[in-house]
Amino acid sequence: MGRRTLLTGALLGTVTAPALAAGTAAPGPSVTRTGRTTLDHRAIYFVSYEGLVNNDSFQKNGLLTHRGHQYAAWCTADRGAVVGRRALGATTWQTVRVGHTLRYDGSHNVISMGVSRSDGRLHLNMDSHSDGFTRVRSVAGLMDDPAGQSWTANRFGAPQPTLDGLALTPRFTYPQFIATPEGRLQLSHRAGVSGNGRNALAEYDGARWTALGEWTGSTGTYRGEHGSSTARNMYLHGIDYDRNGRLHAFFTLREQNGAVMCSGGGITNHDTGYVHSDDRGRTWRDDAGTVVGTTGGPGRVSVTAPVLVVDPWTRTTP
Repeated sequence: MGRRTLLTGALLGTVTAPALAAGTAAPGPSVTRTGRTTLDHRAIYFVSYEGLVNNDSFQKNGLLTHRGHQYAAWCTADRGAVVGRRALGATTWQTVRVGHTLRYDGSHNVISMGVSRSDGRLHLNMDSHSDGFTRVRSVAGLMDDPAGQSWTANRFGAPQPTLDGLALTPRFTYPQFIATPEGRLQLSHRAGVSGNGRNALAEYDGARWTALGEWTGSTGTYRGEHGSSTARNMYLHGIDYDRNGRLHAFFTLREQNGAVMCSGGGITNHDTGYVHSDDRGRTWRDDAGTVVGTTGGPGRVSVTAPVLVVDPWTRTTP
């Protein structure tokens, strides 16, 4: 089945809000559409887990802007992985196939992109759902001088199942690249499976990748109104650095045991939590500043930490 895939460019501007009463939410930013451009008239289309492989909520990034150029990655109708480039404002895209074919229909198997500013490379991680991933990177300097660099297949290396030889978990999902303020590139991912998984970080310094380790735990007992569960995973709602170098992570928890649900056929997610790190993801603190976990160490962010939840789930009755 064919589907037209449209990319819409937007300009975000900050709204200056009037003084607000305590407890009143500030208005969101204003958005103005600046144009529309077509990436692929017949990109692959299927629905899996109520999502799309070319546009899913956790994808970071399927589209990014760097040094006056915009980059997009997607899977074509014949399942090929493609990365495109255009100068901002241009209506046409240059495209390159990177040598990988989507293995099966799964909306989790998105393509995520990141830029390592230390050496000017574009990195792609793709096609994984609790199994192995495929990774492709460009030559050094490609992102530093886009106007002076051709956009051709020989600018990209062969697909790899590792990070330049660094093997991560064999049960890999949710690749998200995040750039540190000083230009290192980190790869956030889940190790394990739904209901029994841990979040982990790897880091690239421009020369080599290092596995920093897991920073969340899957053990501990959660007791709900209808039952208890002894395993879970953390689903991230966002992880990124602010302008001051603090790494923020928002999340919800999914329990393994369906007994915690209030009714059959639902999901075992509960609560909204928050942690942050001021040392590039090595140490994690709750909103009050208390240390609640260490990446790669024995003490990880877990369901038993006292002040992780900032918006607890409460049952409502009609």
